[in-house]
Amino acid sequence: MRKCLHLAEKGEHFVGLNPLVGSVLVKDGEIIAEGYHAGYGLPHAERDLLQKLPDSMDYSGCTLVVNLEPCNHFGKTPPCTNIIISKQIPQVVIGALDPNPLVSGKGRERLLAHGIKVVTGVLPEDCIQLNRQFYTRMIHQRSYCIAKWAATTDGYIGNQSSQRLIISGEEAQQHLHVLRSRVDAILVGVNTWEKDKPRLDSRILDSDVESSESWNSIRIILDPNLRGNYSSESIDRVFSPIWILNGEIEETKKSERGNDVKFIKLPENWIWKELLSMLYQNNIGSVLVEGGSTTLKELIASGCVDEYIEYRNTALRIGGGLEAPDFPNDWQQQQLLGRDLLRVYKVPISSDLYQ
Repeated sequence: MRKCLHLAEKGEHFVGLNPLVGSVLVKDGEIIAEGYHAGYGLPHAERDLLQKLPDSMDYSGCTLVVNLEPCNHFGKTPPCTNIIISKQIPQVVIGALDPNPLVSGKGRERLLAHGIKVVTGVLPEDCIQLNRQFYTRMIHQRSYCIAKWAATTDGYIGNQSSQRLIISGEEAQQHLHVLRSRVDAILVGVNTWEKDKPRLDSRILDSDVESSESWNSIRIILDPNLRGNYSSESIDRVFSPIWILNGEIEETKKSERGNDVKFIKLPENWIWKELLSMLYQNNIGSVLVEGGSTTLKELIASGCVDEYIEYRNTALRIGGGLEAPDFPNDWQQQQLLGRDLLRVYKVPISSDLYQ
């Protein structure tokens, strides 16, 4: 199963809203074939593995191991249960059941109905953790939401003046750029857009990525009253498509760089869950919310945050300003990045229903 998880990780960045899945075929205690879901619309892990093997393959005594329940419905690809049944594989081991209502135990039941022995609940916590974004989307029908902020050692995320306060050091900044490269959208409130004038890009130094244009995450500005500056000069500091969530207009235009600039009208009296559901319906699987203070506090109060990330500068003290969000839980992970302490908390997903 750990080999399946390792293989599944190869699909990161390429599978869209689909889960990360790997599979291995075992005979006499040895792995004799492996596969994984390499990209959206491509064969799922089980089919990827089995299609590589000769038609004359004898599967007696074989066990197929997969970290997520095989699907039992038609989508971009045929059901994985079909090919497993057709190959007459005698046993399938599943890490965790699929939370997708189209699957959700149906794949397991179909295999059992065809006389295949099925074992479930092998390293379920690890399997769910790998696909925690997928599980969250399926369970809540909204985008996976990460709240991130940088704070001084005395608990402030900014000053009261109009000048931008740089809090994080270089190592924390690089960690943030990697984080940005792994989400579908980055969201800030209009105050942050106006005050900090952020590019919201991903500049990864230790990778094969040559420019920020390689990471095409949507940049989102939350501006209910449409009071931000969206002139060509302001828009063109961002390399990617921009969505401006507002309460007044709905239109699309092109920036001078050729990027789409969408003004998307919010429903009246919108709430965060509704906003995140709308993003999910527009193929935004994950969103990183970077502030500012008001946006973060309202988001956290809504109960829609799935992951909290703080970069706390252990050397910088300013004595007053915009307070960092209250965080009532214990941090699960703490790591020193230069002068900054990275702190992470991920809201647990119970594995009880998926074994």
